[in-house]
Amino acid sequence: MRICYIADGKSIHTRRWLEWFAHQGHQVALLTDSPGEGWEELGVSQYLIGRKEANKLVHYLLCVKDIKKFISKWKPDILHGHFISGYGYWTELSEFHPYVLTAWGSDIYLTPKQKNISRILTCRALKYADLITADSHNLAEAIKELEPSGKKVELIRFGVDTDLFKPEMDKSSRKQMQDGGPGPVFISNRRLEPLYQVDMILKAFIELAKTHPSARLIILHSGSQLTQLKELAHQAHLDNSVLFPGELPHQALAEYLAAADFYVSFPNSDSTSASLLEAMACGLPVIASNLPSNQEWIQPGINGWLPDPNSLESLIDSFQVAVTSSTELLDSMGTLNRKVILQRAKFAKEMQKMEVLYHSLLHILS
Repeated sequence: MRICYIADGKSIHTRRWLEWFAHQGHQVALLTDSPGEGWEELGVSQYLIGRKEANKLVHYLLCVKDIKKFISKWKPDILHGHFISGYGYWTELSEFHPYVLTAWGSDIYLTPKQKNISRILTCRALKYADLITADSHNLAEAIKELEPSGKKVELIRFGVDTDLFKPEMDKSSRKQMQDGGPGPVFISNRRLEPLYQVDMILKAFIELAKTHPSARLIILHSGSQLTQLKELAHQAHLDNSVLFPGELPHQALAEYLAAADFYVSFPNSDSTSASLLEAMACGLPVIASNLPSNQEWIQPGINGWLPDPNSLESLIDSFQVAVTSSTELLDSMGTLNRKVILQRAKFAKEMQKMEVLYHSLLHILS
C-alpha cells in the first residue's frame, strides 16, 4: 500500500507507527508542519507543508494546498491524519478518500470545547472520515458524542514494545536515580505542561519527602514548566532528591522505568497514554489520575491507585499508601501490570490490527 500520513513529525508516537508500516514493505510518506529528524533512514519520505511563520489561517490554507498538490503527484491509497485538531482538519479538507483519522485525546476531550470553529471542524472531519480509531473505550464514546451517526470507532492502542519495555532492571540507572539513597524511586514521564499537572506530582512528593527523606522523584520530559518545577524543588531543598534528566531516547527511557519503583501520571484530562502502558510493561505499580481512560487499566489497590485529579490531598495519600505497602503487594501489582500489557497492548499486535483495517477499507471501497 501507499500510505500518506499527516501528523507531527517530532512525535515518538508518529515515528513508531510509521516506522512499523515502512518495515512491512509499505510505501510511507509523512506530510507535516513539524518535521523531525531521521525519517529517511526509517524508510519514510517526509515533506514539509504550510508556512508556520505566517498567521494561523494562512498557514492552515497553505497546508491544505500543499497536501492536495502532494496527493495529486504521489497518489496514495490511503490518507491518515493523526490528531484531529489541525492534522485531521487538513486531512478532511484535502477532499481525498479514503481517509482515516486517529484521535489522541485532547483533540476530542478539550479542543472542541474551546472554540465553536474548533467544534465545527472536528465534527466535520469525523463525519466524513472513512475510518476512525481511538486508543480507549472512553475516547471512542467521546467521539461518538461529536459524531452520533452510528459510525463505528475502532480501538487501536499505540501499544508497547514489550521486548524493550520489560522489568529487568538496569543497575547503572538505579544507582543514578538513588544518588546513594535506598529509595523508593517515583518516576513521571509526561510533558511539563499545565494539562499534565506535574507540579502537583512534585508538591505531593515534597510532602512525602518530609517523612521519607531517602525517596527520589525522576521528572522526565520537557515543556514550558521546567524552570518553574526546578525552582519549586530548589525551594523545598530537594535538588538532590528530584532529578530532571529531560526527554530520553526510547532505550534509555525503558532503562529508567525498569529501574524505578512507582510510576506517576496526574493529568486532569487524558486518553490512554503510551507512557502509562510502558510503565506497566516494565512491571511498575502506578499512581494515575482517576479518569475513565485510566479506569480501563487500573484497579485501585490491585495494580495501582487512582487519586482524584482535582485533589492534591488525594495524590499525597496515594504516595503515602504506595510507600507503606508490603513488598508482596507491590510485587503482585508489578507482575499483574506486565501481564495486562502482554495480553492487551503489544505494539506489533495493534499495528497488525491497523494493517487489516487498511486492507478492509480498500476492499470495501474498491
